Amino acid sequence: MIQVSKLCKNYRVRRQGSGSGSLLRSFFAPEYDDVAAVKDVSFSIGKGECVGYIGPNGAGKSTTLKILSGIMCPTSGHCIVAGFVPWERDKEFLRTLSFFAGQKGQLIPDLSPIDTYKFLAAVYELESRLALKRAGDYAEMLGITGLLNKPVRLMSLGQRMKFELIGAFLHNPGIVFMDEPTLGLDIWAQADVYECLTKLNLHNNSTIILTSHHMSDIEKLCKRVILLESGQILSDSLLSDLRMRAGNMRKLKALADSRENLARIHEIFAGFSPAVDPEGGKITAIVPLDLIQNIQSETMRYCVRLDIEEEPLSDLIKRVYVQ
Repeated sequence: MIQVSKLCKNYRVRRQGSGSGSLLRSFFAPEYDDVAAVKDVSFSIGKGECVGYIGPNGAGKSTTLKILSGIMCPTSGHCIVAGFVPWERDKEFLRTLSFFAGQKGQLIPDLSPIDTYKFLAAVYELESRLALKRAGDYAEMLGITGLLNKPVRLMSLGQRMKFELIGAFLHNPGIVFMDEPTLGLDIWAQADVYECLTKLNLHNNSTIILTSHHMSDIEKLCKRVILLESGQILSDSLLSDLRMRAGNMRKLKALADSRENLARIHEIFAGFSPAVDPEGGKITAIVPLDLIQNIQSETMRYCVRLDIEEEPLSDLIKRVYVQ
């Protein structure tokens, strides 16, 4: 579905100086620098895949999505999305994709979802009856049928996000670009987004590229992750392979009943950069799996509770970038 080869995008940025002389020169004889947002990015994504495209701020995630969706032209390189060159903006290509960005909804607050879906049906040249039937089926799947005629401004955040997702999938897109879909949402609304996306993607078998700073988004929805740093791909692998390559680690969380025992546990965890909450008597550390048994047996003598969890994806990603 998506083939990307040596994609590059440079921005021309006006050079800024300091002092009145530099300001005058920059006004009458401006100088520019080329800043690379995306550098030689290459990857391929098959039909039905849900891929996490992640990295720190400024890594080039949103720029890549804008190129793949035809919003922006690259400086060099090439890509084919669903058989089309995106920036040529062929009408058939635009019908095959959907771009969903958190906090940038397409529902009109004073109208009901049904009214907005009629408008979207006209935009995508869908038969109105077919679009409304599809919206009704999706609403039934997500348990919100009774709200289809309710003004959007009167809905809860979670309900509104469900209808936004229905709008994104209304024209049965083959490819869905999701840029920070849970931005600003509480944990309940995030859970609604995960559930809806899973159901809609299972029904549509769409290809999804997801960017997010919430690692829970990636863990819940994606089996494969592409890590980006400074516009370049750092890693492209299955999430399970990434965990293995980065080292099989576990998170230990111990609860001590005294400061003396907390200090003893801190000594045991000393080589693993422990985080301590002395007021709550808690201490955590990321420990290699092959050392868990020995450390567990030592720690149990001084704590009232010891939890062993899989290393959070956010910690794993940080370690990969450090390496």
